[in-house]
Amino acid sequence: MKIAHLLLCLAVLLCVPFVASAQINSYFHLAGPPGEPVSGGQDIVLTPADGTFQVNHDPTTNQLQLVCYTPTRSQDWQLLIMNARETRLQVGTYNNTKAPTCDDRAHPLLYIFGSGEVGGESGGCPTGAFIVHQVSYAPNGDVLTLWVTFTQTTHGGHGSLVGELVFNLDHQVTPLPVAPPNLNSFTMTSDPGDFVGQGVQYSFTPAYGSGSSWRLDRSNGVQFGYRPSTTTDFWSVLINTPSSIPLTTGAYTNIPRTSDATHYGFSVSGEYRACGLSISNIDVRYMQYDAEGYPLSLWLTFDQFCSGATAGLHGELKFNVPPNLPVPIRRTSWGYLKSMYR
Repeated sequence: MKIAHLLLCLAVLLCVPFVASAQINSYFHLAGPPGEPVSGGQDIVLTPADGTFQVNHDPTTNQLQLVCYTPTRSQDWQLLIMNARETRLQVGTYNNTKAPTCDDRAHPLLYIFGSGEVGGESGGCPTGAFIVHQVSYAPNGDVLTLWVTFTQTTHGGHGSLVGELVFNLDHQVTPLPVAPPNLNSFTMTSDPGDFVGQGVQYSFTPAYGSGSSWRLDRSNGVQFGYRPSTTTDFWSVLINTPSSIPLTTGAYTNIPRTSDATHYGFSVSGEYRACGLSISNIDVRYMQYDAEGYPLSLWLTFDQFCSGATAGLHGELKFNVPPNLPVPIRRTSWGYLKSMYR
């Protein structure tokens, strides 16, 4: 009987599955490509074991705030997310987000910022999106569990920050899908006798000069501006469109310096030199806007001739352009052909 009883108990134990207790984890994970200003191009993971790790809920605005930092503040980060119209966040996708200083409360809010050993500051008005995969609240409004993935993009052409916040859930840190950095360059070749370029070759990137600016703005069309840490190398590319029509891809020939109701305008100026009058040919190879009509990406080539001169300024601008885009072949201007065979 004893042997039979033991055999019965063993059979019962073998038939009952083993249930492991769920492991409760909390972590903040963010990463970005080289040149991305907030992450500094690094892959960063913080957990409660690293120091302070809190998720707070503002009952007035329903904003959720992550605060995490190490004891020495070498890593010090915050994440802010909020629904439009200040309603409580629920599971779902939230697109066209804005930063707090740029929001009219008609858009969801997303803002990641930090300081310490990496870039830490986004500047301007970053846009993005986030997905709330899971969230639960206590009766008093405190956050019990939260799982959010997010993307934040600055308007400086430096790629996108991606990340994940997990709070009190059974999750493990996994690699983030960091996209390769987009292309950013501004190159020019000036013919001997060209007034603006002074017969010199130029090559600029966002990394040229500490504290430099590299911006694409909306100004009666599209305007690119570059300024290094000093002001003497400031350059501007301005494309004015008639009646504020959005700039689209294509070849534009015989463009004057200024626009009117039916004509485009184009000018390149720098180092305090500009054409009084000019005729230009441009090829807009790639153009992308956000949901609000703000320019995000631009790829163009140009030939500019001041006041009917035969000497010209020839160049190419790539601002936040995805890699490996095909090159459309449609340029036939004499200035462009000359630039190909220097």
